[in-house]
Amino acid sequence: MAGSSGPASHRPKILYPEDNTVITKEGGECTISCTAETKWPRFHLVYWLVNNSFIEDAYPDGRVTEKAQRLQKDNKLYNVTKPLVFTTTQPEDFTKTFTCVIQDPSGVHTKHFKLLPEVSREISP
Repeated sequence: MAGSSGPASHRPKILYPEDNTVITKEGGECTISCTAETKWPRFHLVYWLVNNSFIEDAYPDGRVTEKAQRLQKDNKLYNVTKPLVFTTTQPEDFTKTFTCVIQDPSGVHTKHFKLLPEVSREISP
């Protein structure tokens, strides 16, 4: 029946990262992969925002970029992975909010992340 919402309807959902923080080392490379599920293999969009701006606008120098997404079938759903790659992490990156967005004909899901600096475990003499 058209328009009915039963078990066949499935809204998109971001699966990973599971919590809202990603720990990384300042000055190093970092990749955050957003993995989401959708039932629409051809009609979905996954993208990243930083402080509600597109990555290309926030990082015009290309230090942070989105890579091509990967699509993998998992039962009747599809897992879509969209990596966000930092060539180097800078102090200002730890003050920004990164958002992964998945959109398909059945809805939109967003998840916000912050970078946390990795704590050094050096032993002082």
